Amino acid sequence: MNISRSTISRWIQNDIQFQTIENTKKINLPGQGIKSCFDEHEKEIIEYFYQLRSKKFTVNSTLLIQKIYSIKPDLKNNSYNSIRNILYRILKKSNITLRKATHSGQPLPENSFDKIYDFIYKIIKLRKDLNILDDTDNINRIINVDETSAYLELIPDKTYNLKGAKEVIIETKGQEKKHVTVILSITGGGEKLEDKLFF
Repeated sequence: MNISRSTISRWIQNDIQFQTIENTKKINLPGQGIKSCFDEHEKEIIEYFYQLRSKKFTVNSTLLIQKIYSIKPDLKNNSYNSIRNILYRILKKSNITLRKATHSGQPLPENSFDKIYDFIYKIIKLRKDLNILDDTDNINRIINVDETSAYLELIPDKTYNLKGAKEVIIETKGQEKKHVTVILSITGGGEKLEDKLFF
């Protein structure tokens, strides 16, 4: 068999390169080196998530990553993306995903329907006592006033929540955002009064 010297030389060179690659330590991809740190505190992170959602607070990746930093401050030396990627793995493993809120606002008191009924009953009684009927001129003495808030910043409409949940509720406190209060009024006769704005 006739094999040239250059071919043999190339075979030897390729074998040396193969042995070098084989003996080289495995290079860690972003996030691989810190995976074990997360496994140790995975339960604590998920419990923190459930604690927030039980109060119907908004939960996002920034909030959860801040919790991770509070548990393991040394992880701040790692890239934000590597921490976030491991967090996504934990959330996916626990069947948690980013969901759009189906309800938001302050919770109604337990006896809200009783209070509404009492209010209507008092208004009917007051109208009878003052002789304010629908077919009299005194009807304009009844003024319905309502106020609403026009927020300068939008309330977050997405939060992490369990997959498949029919309701994703975000509870707001009403004082966390700057807003303008709008006062709307109308008389019993249908006359709309001038709107008022309070900054």
